[in-house]
Amino acid sequence: MKVFSKILLILFFAGILAVTGGLIYYWSVTASTTLDSSKLKLVQNNISLYDKDGNLISECSASGENGVKIENLAKYTVSAFVCAEDKGFFSHNGLDYKRMAMALWRNVTSRSFKEGASTISQQLIKNTQLTPEKTIHRKLKEIKLTRQLEKKYSKEEIMEMYLNTIYFGHSCFGLESAARFYFDCNAENLSLAQSAILAGMIKSPNNYSPLKNAQNCVNRRNFILKVMEENGYITIEEKSDALKEELPVQGHEQKGFAECYLNAVFNEAEEIIGENAYGGLKIYTYLDSGLQKELETISKNVSKTDKSFCVIDNSSHGVKAFYSTIGNAKRLPGSTIKPLLVYAPALQENAISPATPVLDEKVDYAGYSPRNYDGKYHGYVSAREALSNSYNIPAVKILNALGVKKGAAYLEKMNLPVKESDYSLALALGGMQEGYSLKELSAAYSTFANEGCFNECSFIDKITSSKGRVLYERENKERKVFDTDSVTLLNDMLMTTAKTGTAKKLKNTSYEVCAKTVTCGNGKGNTDAYCIAYTSLDTVGVWLGNADNSPMEDITGGGLPANINLNIQEYLYKNINPKDFKKSENVVERTLDKSEYEKNHALILCDANAPIQEKTFRELFKKSHQPRSQSTYFSRPALKNIDFFCQNEGVLIELCQTEYLTIVINREENGEFKTIYQGKCVESFLDEDVTEGSTYIYSITPYYQEFAGDTVISPKIKYTITKKGPAVKNDDKAESPTIPKEWWR
Repeated sequence: MKVFSKILLILFFAGILAVTGGLIYYWSVTASTTLDSSKLKLVQNNISLYDKDGNLISECSASGENGVKIENLAKYTVSAFVCAEDKGFFSHNGLDYKRMAMALWRNVTSRSFKEGASTISQQLIKNTQLTPEKTIHRKLKEIKLTRQLEKKYSKEEIMEMYLNTIYFGHSCFGLESAARFYFDCNAENLSLAQSAILAGMIKSPNNYSPLKNAQNCVNRRNFILKVMEENGYITIEEKSDALKEELPVQGHEQKGFAECYLNAVFNEAEEIIGENAYGGLKIYTYLDSGLQKELETISKNVSKTDKSFCVIDNSSHGVKAFYSTIGNAKRLPGSTIKPLLVYAPALQENAISPATPVLDEKVDYAGYSPRNYDGKYHGYVSAREALSNSYNIPAVKILNALGVKKGAAYLEKMNLPVKESDYSLALALGGMQEGYSLKELSAAYSTFANEGCFNECSFIDKITSSKGRVLYERENKERKVFDTDSVTLLNDMLMTTAKTGTAKKLKNTSYEVCAKTVTCGNGKGNTDAYCIAYTSLDTVGVWLGNADNSPMEDITGGGLPANINLNIQEYLYKNINPKDFKKSENVVERTLDKSEYEKNHALILCDANAPIQEKTFRELFKKSHQPRSQSTYFSRPALKNIDFFCQNEGVLIELCQTEYLTIVINREENGEFKTIYQGKCVESFLDEDVTEGSTYIYSITPYYQEFAGDTVISPKIKYTITKKGPAVKNDDKAESPTIPKEWWR
């Protein structure tokens, strides 16, 4: 019993020491922490945004003096925020100790600092008084300031300040700004459903925005309406009516210069620093203000469709300019996916080279029969030609040989995920359920400009507090996807696309540029048109289409999108020329035999003595994956398919006429030799200087310049005057045998 009492006493004093130590630590951390009431109004600018040169481009603030007055709001509007964020707001003293204890337990067990159990009062303090980092020090200061806030202000005043400072996405700070942007009305006129939507967005504006994630927004709104009804704030009938109200489909209030870019910045900032943590920040972006103005000017000249333009700096991986009437919406990629899914992976796996011949023909893969855009079949084409002209059937054939799963694995490495339900050969042509945003596709293409290294592109370079403390700085997280050999080959193939293929509107640039154009459509017309191009400096993505997928009027990727891409490049490079792409030392140029390629579809190195221009062509290969066989057509010329016939006029020798070769025909009679023809190889030669009943042996030698080939010697031929028929051998046992084809073998 005494031992038990001693243990209890030790535990008691240990508890006292722990509490005392905790209080001392709390007082030491928060000793100088005092509530700054002026910040609660946030009349001053809350967030400052800067371009790549450090110039201020925008100052965003909460509602401040133009904010809402709580007495003017509908009761259900305030109730919606209470039910969404802090059901005990009007009953606690600013701190919900039960929620804090539960959050502490979860943080300890998960070894993280994910949950803060913040009440509305704590959120107001966090957003206006403190920096957004998640630390124990900051949390203790938040607790002290919240207690001071609750002592100084009424619940109604705290709620009013909260509603005027909270962030609602799309650069909207405060309830009034959000009401105008999303619903084109004042906050005091918000409906019950609209109030529930805005209250639901606080948890994560990016995930619950009606303009970005409609279904998420509906689910969240309905949940809040349910909680409001369960807690007696609204009736079942009011909830039922609110559930029927439609979501907004577009924003109403324009923000001015670089609105699209700034919206993207705030979306990215939310992912970096978390929701509702926007007090006194400086955000440094990659924005090129001049280029952004150029994109916005170009957009005004393209008024018939929706559009999206994205320019990425290949060195920093920062988005230099961005304009979009559809935000960061995902669209079907069409043939933009071919280099990423098919050709680059196939080069990487040594399944193809740029010269690999592929038969463009009608195919059927278990009911899937792809067609080319022009509705034609083009016979054997090289992989280079197939890509530059964006033929569909060769791309599907190559993916079939490579394997869909293997190709999709390369997309995953470039942050282009593919659902297993999309695993089919139609993926080669961009056939999938959801698709990708132009930003995602452009970032993937920049991999080829960076020697096969992928790095996710970003709008934000750095975030600091208003006092200059660095809260976030972007790190370089490169991921090697393709080797430099494969990238060198693919870049050269896409340069062909820009010179003579579907992107030939870019052919007159004075620098190296790679490009891919795409046109997607259905039976009613074209729905998407892309041109994505990159130089050693930048990647430029252009998309045109309609948000509702309605068809466009005669717009193709190689038309207007290519022109727009060229205009953007003309602005980018008006004073500079991008350097050439880096080439791998392990990529070599080889000269191939053109006849073998065209007739037999074989990759054979040309004869060293071949007439270069007429009978050869040049192509690039990896040193480790290049043709080894070499033609001897000119250094050791050969004759094939020679036939001999007797006719009334003499002995007819039929040859297969061979371009560039000469021949010498000798005739032997009774041991005497005579040259009867010397000159260009002909289709046939008639030896008229013959005597009936005499026997002859012919020898035929081919030449290319001074190089002689193997001499073909005929069997003995006994000339007999007859109608044209096979010549006969001098054979006592067989009267008139036919000379077999290719007897010389």
